[in-house]
Amino acid sequence: MSTRHQSAATDAVLEIILRGYGRLAGFEVEETDGQIAVRYVLFASALDDEYERHLQESEPPTFSVIVANARVQVALSALVKLLRKRYSTEIADLSLSLLTQDASEYYQSHVWQPPESSKKSFQALLSSFSGECSGYMVFLARLIGIPHGYMPSTTVLNEFASLGMAAKLADDLKDIRLDLLRGCENLFCSLLQEYPDEYRRAVPVILSKRRLNGRVWQALTSTTLREYLAVHSSFRNQLTSAHFRDAADLMLVSALLRNTPMSGITGTRAVR
Repeated sequence: MSTRHQSAATDAVLEIILRGYGRLAGFEVEETDGQIAVRYVLFASALDDEYERHLQESEPPTFSVIVANARVQVALSALVKLLRKRYSTEIADLSLSLLTQDASEYYQSHVWQPPESSKKSFQALLSSFSGECSGYMVFLARLIGIPHGYMPSTTVLNEFASLGMAAKLADDLKDIRLDLLRGCENLFCSLLQEYPDEYRRAVPVILSKRRLNGRVWQALTSTTLREYLAVHSSFRNQLTSAHFRDAADLMLVSALLRNTPMSGITGTRAVR
């Protein structure tokens, strides 16, 4: 899938999520909401990349260290600039305070922990990711809700949390080659290791230049893939919003069609 198509797929997912949120919350989604969502995704992506870089250097980072990174600051500044351009100073400052203060406290307790010396089982890794990935989506719900005067209920936040885990499962399937090369934790790889025969067959192919897609996974890792998709379905089935279910499906299909990261997020069609 080309960068242009990757960007279009990302924009489509964001549009579906925001429209579903508007239905759940009862407010009219605006184009600005899509622009803010895109800036938030870029900020969250920069945080993740900087966190992974520190872990590769065996240096468990604090939130303040991560946020101080130049790329993270650029992404955060772009988000803040948009908030202050589109909304009142009061709303923009409230959004920024929520994003930085709450995120700092949340990630300090759920994400930025020293890595364990031993490999985690799939279930243990899934559990450890649940706070991080759910958190990203919960923060998005709050960030978009503030300008509309809406504070999401526990039910709505649970929807976003389940969607976050479905997104993480799709993302790790898509990024398995890059994560394996970098030595990063990856849910699909973790489950694959629990089936040694499939792991031995798959790793040389993953590390080769061969295109990875659903057909390859089915041929090499049928048991792993079946179990992995069942876990994805368990989170997807928790979603009561038809829009959120569609978004989860689209992210999974996108992951099964390719294995390269989404590098072109434009947000030009996030909300029309």
